[in-house]
Amino acid sequence: MGNLKEFACAIIDELTECLHGMKEEEVKRLYSDIVKAKRVFAWAPGRCQAMLRCFVTHLSQAGKTAYMVGDTITPAIGKEDLLIIASGAGHNIGVASIAERARGFGARAALLTIVPESLCRNASDYAVIVPGRTAACGGIGRSIQPGGGKYEQSLLLFLEAVVSCYRTEKEICSPVKEREILPAAVELAERIRQVEEGIKEEEADSVLQAVENTLPLNGRVFVWAPSSRPRNLLRCYLMRLMHMGIRAFVWDDTVCPEIQPGDVFILSDRDGENPLAKSTAVSAAAAGARVFLLSEKKTPEHYPECEVVYFPVPEEQKDPNMPGCLYELSMLILLDAMIAEHNENLEFMRAAAFELHANLE
Repeated sequence: MGNLKEFACAIIDELTECLHGMKEEEVKRLYSDIVKAKRVFAWAPGRCQAMLRCFVTHLSQAGKTAYMVGDTITPAIGKEDLLIIASGAGHNIGVASIAERARGFGARAALLTIVPESLCRNASDYAVIVPGRTAACGGIGRSIQPGGGKYEQSLLLFLEAVVSCYRTEKEICSPVKEREILPAAVELAERIRQVEEGIKEEEADSVLQAVENTLPLNGRVFVWAPSSRPRNLLRCYLMRLMHMGIRAFVWDDTVCPEIQPGDVFILSDRDGENPLAKSTAVSAAAAGARVFLLSEKKTPEHYPECEVVYFPVPEEQKDPNMPGCLYELSMLILLDAMIAEHNENLEFMRAAAFELHANLE
């Protein structure tokens, strides 16, 4: 296709298309249930779980009691509660079982999905269709991304807009019109586009090349962030790398091995001043890893051992109540653009190898 910026902008075009395809009446029903619910619970498998965790974090910070199903601090669900589940294809037995159990305890269950009829839909009170794509069910429209990237990213943008509108409603003590939610999500996508267009191509390309070089060099990729939301989004990137045969780890996981020379370490520190992130970068560099820092700060003085990828987030574009939101979403889109380009490179190499084999025969 072209350079990373083109991949990132193409992804944002996909998300805008997806958001425009959502139905206002479904959005209205979900938003109304979130506002009225005593507590909100959420659950999803895989990358969708990371998206819902980000949503739960911001919803809790906005003043709504919210939990992830399965966490140690999560109480029992009951009447007046709302369960939000996500499954692109809608055929995950575990997700359907959780929805049935929640409804059995008197809670309502809302499904965020691609397909209108499925096992999970039958187990839920209603569905909100997010017209993306996944590897399991295909879906709506086209995508340059492998797997369910289009669906997962659209899911997160939509839910971030829901939280923003909920927070606004609480601040002005007046109901927000539900038809404002989807335009808010589309506007957020355009703000992400502005950030992506301002990233230096050579900085982003250096990360892509370093990660691709781990395959022939038998290296590994490590990711980490001191804050939970960017760490969850880095985990999404890690999942895609593993699907492509690259050995990848979250730095503080129990199964994480020791860093060795030839490894790549990707670290996120939005303001470039976190002391724990700094000490982690020093340790990784001392062990021989090539360390990349993703940051809003152009030249973080505390990270001389890192190669910096600068995210130019304008101050006037930041939501004062969610200052890290735009940076985190821009980070996710850039990393998924790298996955899309990496996937295209692999497809090109496979096609070239197939053609060479055919010519030799």
